[in-house]
Amino acid sequence: MPMNQKKTAKFWQDTSFPIAVAHRGGDAAGIEKENSLKAFQAAYDIGYRWFETDVVPTKDGKLLVIHGRGYQLRPNKDLPSRLKVQSMTYAEALECITVGGEKPLRLEELLDAFPEVKFFLDPKTLKAASALARSLINRPQDLNRVRVGSFIPFNNARVYRMIKRATGKEVSLTLLGPLKSMPIKLAAILPILKPVVSSYIRWTRAESIHVPHSWIAGSKGKKIVQLAHESGSKVGVYTPNSKEDIEQSLASGAEVIMSDNIRLLKRIVKS
Repeated sequence: MPMNQKKTAKFWQDTSFPIAVAHRGGDAAGIEKENSLKAFQAAYDIGYRWFETDVVPTKDGKLLVIHGRGYQLRPNKDLPSRLKVQSMTYAEALECITVGGEKPLRLEELLDAFPEVKFFLDPKTLKAASALARSLINRPQDLNRVRVGSFIPFNNARVYRMIKRATGKEVSLTLLGPLKSMPIKLAAILPILKPVVSSYIRWTRAESIHVPHSWIAGSKGKKIVQLAHESGSKVGVYTPNSKEDIEQSLASGAEVIMSDNIRLLKRIVKS
């Protein structure tokens, strides 16, 4: 049996590739609405059944669907920093924060609102990983429809271990971002490192990798995808938003395309 086949079958069950993913809900309701209920509802209404979103906990452990302010100026310029969110109680967050003009969603509310949807979840802080694990421990029925991937080192492992220890079940993981996928890129440049890739992916328990579109657009893009496939992993690309970039991502052989421009993405994937 190929590596990860048994676990992957649960998350990818009844899936035809490639799949289109609404990044933070996408822009069908307006890019400024990202991570709001209106954004996710608009994506659902035009046919999306795969969402990506971010989670940050409040001081009292409520897991909010929010990106928080990072290095990007837009569309997060009006949001507080993630550390600020973590210093607030849930009641304070409801008073102080709006996401897309709405009160911030809790992850449980989002999962309940879209029971047919599968989710890629990104815990944005160290505390978010533990809070996410606790949330999923209390919702074992959702374990087969979520995949966890964080840019932060050890967050994946933290979520996996906590859930495994508490429930005996496994949560699906993805290697998210340039840092975690760097061994695969290096092997694409230096073939002598190719044997390392399978061992690395097995060690991380990852079933897929998600890389920036700039990697796919580069000269080694198809090689990166090929190496991941040979190691038993599917490949996701974020966030191609133009026609050229989306088509380039599909041509690379990637199975998962995350975009903000979800009407365009859907049209291209269907064609």
